[in-house]
Amino acid sequence: MSAERKQLEKTQVEEKFNNHKQVMSKKAKQHKATVPGNGLAVNVLGNSKEELNQALKTWKRKLKNAGVIETCQEKREFIKPSVINRAKMISAKFIQQVRDKREKLY
Repeated sequence: MSAERKQLEKTQVEEKFNNHKQVMSKKAKQHKATVPGNGLAVNVLGNSKEELNQALKTWKRKLKNAGVIETCQEKREFIKPSVINRAKMISAKFIQQVRDKREKLY
């Protein structure tokens, strides 16, 4: 009887351990989903819809942080270099005006 009870307790402990092992934190899932050697690649960890959505979310965030989305949006249409330079000059003038006003105040 005690051997059966020990075996039952052992199986219960193993089940708890296995159930606990399946539950991963969000950070652990993101870490496990990364592909070594390729910074923008993501693995899908399972077959469910939630895991696919999580992988897509992670992939989109990686693309956004890498600046890939911004460069694609910028390259949709051609912008003349003179227009780019003019925008830089306007922003530089504005920043200089703000700095001059700060110097006058202090």
